[in-house]
Amino acid sequence: MASSASDKFAAKLARDVIAIAKAKGVPCSTLTEVETLIAEHRDYLKKDKDTYVQLRLARKRRPANEASVSASSSLAASSSTSSSPYRYQLNFRAEVFSQKHSPRLLLEKLRQQQHELDKSARANFSAIHAYKEAKITSKKAIVRGQQLKQQQITFMTGVVKNLPTCATAVDFDPQKGLCKLWQFGDYTVSQLAALPSAPAALSRQLAFLSKHGFHKVFCTGIDLTRLSVNVYFALHESGGKNEEQVGAIFDDLKLPRPTKSELKYISGPGSFTMTFRWDCVGDDECDAMPERICFYTIPSRSPLTKELAAFMKDTLMPQFKGLKQHQKERQHHLNSKFVSVSYGLQEVKGENDPSRENSSGGRIHRYFKHESDWNGDYYELLNRCGRFSRARNADI
Repeated sequence: MASSASDKFAAKLARDVIAIAKAKGVPCSTLTEVETLIAEHRDYLKKDKDTYVQLRLARKRRPANEASVSASSSLAASSSTSSSPYRYQLNFRAEVFSQKHSPRLLLEKLRQQQHELDKSARANFSAIHAYKEAKITSKKAIVRGQQLKQQQITFMTGVVKNLPTCATAVDFDPQKGLCKLWQFGDYTVSQLAALPSAPAALSRQLAFLSKHGFHKVFCTGIDLTRLSVNVYFALHESGGKNEEQVGAIFDDLKLPRPTKSELKYISGPGSFTMTFRWDCVGDDECDAMPERICFYTIPSRSPLTKELAAFMKDTLMPQFKGLKQHQKERQHHLNSKFVSVSYGLQEVKGENDPSRENSSGGRIHRYFKHESDWNGDYYELLNRCGRFSRARNADI
């Protein structure tokens, strides 16, 4: 009976992922391939009280010379998206809350990543020696890529082994497969920055983070394809921040402030995230600054701008149990958890939206994200993580 319930859970998740990808013109594997991907990660993607699954759509401005969907994609874009000035990115993420089991689950994923890296390193070593005419720069690039990947795996392994953990998560792209790994716990950003192989830029931002009241990290995630790490803080950790205080974050990062209405929205309840890269050695600007910042805001508790409200409506996503039609039509979708805005400090090819100017004429490289519950309540997960943190601190 349990097996049948798990099979239905996995089958519906695969169908929903495919349906969203097709509707939004997102490159995606076939239904069978997505079902296989889910089956391979059944340790996270299953129906139980400690498992949570979200769907996430990001909308980014499409480069003028980019086709709506790559020719190699298994699914074609719908006619409604082919002429859109935007492109969409879809991910689905699953968390397991368990102080006992979740660290073990993530360490197993990291061991698999290490195995793949070792296998790739052996293959690259053979290729380099087989083709002696290869340029020295190409050889160095291959070796450097392997070293950076190793730093990332070493860092995340250190996070799980050395810092208190209450939940871990895996994140998937419907075409590329596993793309991110996450850990939820209770520790300071100084502890995180002190771990072996942490990005240098993280340590260089400790003074900035302290100035703005960011000390405790509740989530750390690594992007396996981009060699970056995301560090999450409660936006109002050290007391409520007003719009001027949130605006000062942009000022200190030398990033133009958003419009007044957008600044008001992102100052609402939610979290603040900084993204750092490992591949910054030799690039002083990259090594000293985060790649981007993001404000994850609860849409039902902060005034959406017209643009964000339209984006939220455009990215309504299904749930495992589904919603009734009258519920779907409510102003704030019942399963919508965060409608977020990312601001790029370092221009990332094809990922930033330089279409907006702030009041002083400066360009803001930004894009939107919508995170929605597919199974379980993400707020419940965050509350459980909060209770874990409070219990630990009460014992100190």
